[in-house]
Amino acid sequence: MSEFRVLFTDRKHPDLDIEREVLKGIDATVVDATDEGPDFLERELPLADAVCNQYAVLDRARIEQMKQACVISHYGIGVNRIDVDAATDRQIWVANAPDYCTEEVATHSLALILNLERGIVEYDRLYRGGTWTYDLGRPLHRISGRTLGLLGLGRIARKLAQYATALGYRVRAYDPVLPDEDFARTGVERAATVIDLVASADVISVHTPLTDATRNMINADVLAHAKPGLRVVNASRGAVIDETALRAALEEGRAVAALDVIASEPPSMDDPIFATPGTTVTPHAAFYSEEAYEELRRTVAENVVNVFHTGRPLHSVNSVSISRGIHV
Repeated sequence: MSEFRVLFTDRKHPDLDIEREVLKGIDATVVDATDEGPDFLERELPLADAVCNQYAVLDRARIEQMKQACVISHYGIGVNRIDVDAATDRQIWVANAPDYCTEEVATHSLALILNLERGIVEYDRLYRGGTWTYDLGRPLHRISGRTLGLLGLGRIARKLAQYATALGYRVRAYDPVLPDEDFARTGVERAATVIDLVASADVISVHTPLTDATRNMINADVLAHAKPGLRVVNASRGAVIDETALRAALEEGRAVAALDVIASEPPSMDDPIFATPGTTVTPHAAFYSEEAYEELRRTVAENVVNVFHTGRPLHSVNSVSISRGIHV
C-alpha cells in the first residue's frame, strides 16, 4: 500500500500520466477529483498528504479540511486561487511553477504589442468587411524610439524587455519591490510611480501578480495621465486593470488594448469587453506551448516529491516549518 496520498482537485489536460511518472519517486497513490463533483473533493481533502490544483479555489474553509496535507502544488505562477495565509497558518507549503512559461508569455505579449503597433487585427477586420485602405489604421508609428512601460519586472517582463530593446523600444518599468541593482542589471529604466510609467509610455504591458495592492492598479486616475493612443496589453491577471475605466478609454478613442486575460474568466459572450472598439482578446493562452505545458505538469509533481524527500518544495510561495509525514 502506498504511503502517500496525492489529491488532484482538477485538471485541464486529458490524463495524469506525466504526474504519475514523477510521483513514482514517492510511490504515491494518485486520487483524481476532476470529474467527481464537489462532494467527492470534500471527502478527499482530509485524507490527502498533498494537494495539486489548477483552477479550483482553495479558500480557508477548504484548507482547514486538510488534516494531514503538507503541500499544495499549483499548476501555474500566480496563486490567487489559494488562500496562502490559511495554508501558512496550518503549516502547509504552497508551491508553484514560476519558470515554466516565461518565454511563451513574453512572446505572446510581444505579439499582442506588435499587433496593436501595426494594426494587424484591425486591418484584417476592415478588409474582411470590404474596406481596402491603409488610411483607417492611422496613426501608426515607427517602433524605434517609442517607450514600452512594464508594470512589474519579474522573469517574464525581463524577457519581454530583451525582445523589445532589440526592436528599438525604450523600456521603463514600475516595480516597487525590486532593488535598484536589478534595474541596473536589466538596463530597464525605473519609473517612480504607476502614473509616471503610464504618462511616459506609448505601450503598457502588465506583468504583475494580482494582490490587494495591484487590483485595479490601472484605473481611471492613471489612464487620465496617458498619452493619446496608448496601447494596453495584459497577459498577467485581468483584475489588475479596472475594466470599466479601460472601456471608457477605448470607447473615447484614447487607447487600444490587447488582452489575454480579463477580470471574469471564462467570460460570457455578452461581456462588454467584446463589444468595445479597439480591443483584441485571446483566451488566456499566453502560457501555452506543448513544451511549457509538459514542464508545468512535471514541476507540479516534482514540488510534491521534493517535500517528501527534503522537507520543502522546489518552488515555495510561503515559508513554513513542518515535519509531519516527511522523510528528510
